[in-house]
Amino acid sequence: MTKPFTQEQIMSILKEAEAGQPIEELCRKYGISEETFSALRKKYDELEGIKADRLKALDELSALDQSLGLYD
Repeated sequence: MTKPFTQEQIMSILKEAEAGQPIEELCRKYGISEETFSALRKKYDELEGIKADRLKALDELSALDQSLGLYD
């Protein structure tokens, strides 16, 4: 059984793919299947979407606080 990748390692692999490295080559390099790669990409794409939604909500809350004069 292999040790699972850390979040940092997974993000690094996904960034290599975004930079143009062929998926097949990355899978061979890191010893994962293309199905595993796809599952990791899907999981982290969903997490990035959640982070973006949270950031938008924080921006809206901050604008509301400012309009109410809570931080003057």
